[in-house]
Amino acid sequence: MDLGGNRISRLSASAFVGLPALRILQLDDNQLAAVPSAALAPLPALAELNLGLNALGPTLPDDSFSALSRLSALDLSGSGLTSISDGAFRGLGPAVRRLSIADNRLGTVPTRPLSALARLEDLSIGQNDFQELEAGAFQGLSNLRELDVSGSRELQSVSQDAFSENLNLESITLNANRRLVRVGEGAFAGLPRLKRLSLRGNALVEIPRSLAAWSALRTVDVSENPLSCGCGVRWLREVLETKAKHADADDGQQVGEALCDSPAQLRGRPLRSLSDKDIGCAVAWDPTQKQAVIGAICAVILAVIITLFVLLYRFRRRVQDALKDYRWNNRAISRKEHEYQKTFGDEDYVVRPQQHHNHILPPVSNHLHGLGSMPPGTHPIGGIAGPGFRPSGVVPPPPALKPIPVTEL
Repeated sequence: MDLGGNRISRLSASAFVGLPALRILQLDDNQLAAVPSAALAPLPALAELNLGLNALGPTLPDDSFSALSRLSALDLSGSGLTSISDGAFRGLGPAVRRLSIADNRLGTVPTRPLSALARLEDLSIGQNDFQELEAGAFQGLSNLRELDVSGSRELQSVSQDAFSENLNLESITLNANRRLVRVGEGAFAGLPRLKRLSLRGNALVEIPRSLAAWSALRTVDVSENPLSCGCGVRWLREVLETKAKHADADDGQQVGEALCDSPAQLRGRPLRSLSDKDIGCAVAWDPTQKQAVIGAICAVILAVIITLFVLLYRFRRRVQDALKDYRWNNRAISRKEHEYQKTFGDEDYVVRPQQHHNHILPPVSNHLHGLGSMPPGTHPIGGIAGPGFRPSGVVPPPPALKPIPVTEL
C-alpha cells in the first residue's frame, strides 16, 4: 500500500484493520507528527515501512514499533530527529535487515539504540550533525555489511576503531562530507570482507597507505578530494591504475578520477596521468626494487664472510704458526723488558762470603778485662764453648760482604 506524498497528519487506530497480510506500507512525505504505533498494530505481517519525510522529531520514543516483529526494512530518513531513545527499536525482533536514519539532526551516532538490531545488514546514517565517528560507534552490529555515511555537514574525523566490531562490512561509503579531513590510520585495514570503499567528495588532502588493504578491494573511489600530489601518492596512483583495469563489470562501477589540488603546477590534473618525474620521485624505488638491493647487499656480505672462512681454513697452519711466533716473541720481549727495567731493592740482593786470611786478635783477656777467670770450656759471654771455639785467641774475622744482584747469580 502506497500512501506517500499526501498530507496525512493523523491515522486512526483502525485505519488498517482487516489487512493482516499487508507486507509493504509507504507513508513517506506526509505530515505525521509522530509514529502511528496504534494504527500499525493490526499489521503483524508488515515487512517494509517507510515513514521518511515526516516531522516525527525531535525524539523517537521507546517501543515505537513494538508490534512489528516481522519488520525487515525501516526508513526514517528526513524525519527531523535530534535523538533516539534507547528503547525506540525494542520489539522489532531479529528480522530487521535494513535501516535508514539519514537526513536528520542527530548530534551523535545512536550506538545504544542501534545495538538492539543485532541482525542489521544495511545502515544509512548520513546527513546528520555528528562531528566524529567515534571508536565503537557501531558496536553490536556484527552482521553489518553495508554502511553509508554521506553528506554529513559537520563530520570532521573518523576514528581508527570506528568499525572495529563490524568485521562483516563489505561496502563503506563516505561521500560528500565536506569537512572530513582525517581518517584514522588503518580504519579500514582490519575489515577482511571489505570490497568496496568510496571516499569521494571529502576534504582529504592525504590518504594514508595504511588506511586499507587496497589490494583486496574491488572498487576504490577517492575522487573530488583536494589531494596533495607529491611523491607520497605514487602508491595511490598505482592502486587506481590497477583498479581501473580490473573494474568490477558486474557492479557497473568505475574508478573515480582523482585530481590533484596541489602543488599549483599540478592543480586539476588527474593523478593517474602523472609520471614519477611530475610528482617528484623520478629516482624513487618501489618496494620490490628496495628488496632486491637489500638482498644483493646481504648476498655480497655473505660471500665475503664465506671467502674469509675458506681462506682461514686453507691456510690455518700458517696462521697458527704466525700466531705462535707472535706470542713467543711478545713473551720474550716482555720478559727481557721486565728484567732490565726492574728496580732493585735491598731484598733483591744476596750476600756471598769471600775467603780472607785469619787475623790474630789480641788475647781475650785484654778485651775482657775485669771479667776474672773463667772455667775451662766456657764462652766469655756466658755460654758453653762449642767445638769451634778457639781459646787461643785466634779467631777468623767477620767475612767481607759484597752485595750481588740476583740477576748475576
